[in-house]
Amino acid sequence: MAIDQKLWEKPVAEQNLIIDQCMQGIMAKMDADARYDEEWDAWVREQEAAAIEKTEKAERIPEDWLPYVQNGETRWTIEHNTASAGFFNALDYLQWRGNNKNGE
Repeated sequence: MAIDQKLWEKPVAEQNLIIDQCMQGIMAKMDADARYDEEWDAWVREQEAAAIEKTEKAERIPEDWLPYVQNGETRWTIEHNTASAGFFNALDYLQWRGNNKNGE
């Protein structure tokens, strides 16, 4: 019948061997995690850049709207006001607004 010894009950040389083996396993896992983190970080940066580009594109005001846009308006406010005024097309709304403002 074998008796299991606790680590601290083993000879120091054997303790050091066991600790070294454990540390090697831990370091190998940490290295694998670091490589995974590097790959993950690159993917995250790529996704963030794509999201920023998409957001900037969505915020840009189209060229054909520019003659009708008032100072301080954003694409969101134009689209919001378009829907609020009952229009489906922002350019139609902007033209309507410009005609009504000029007609006053």
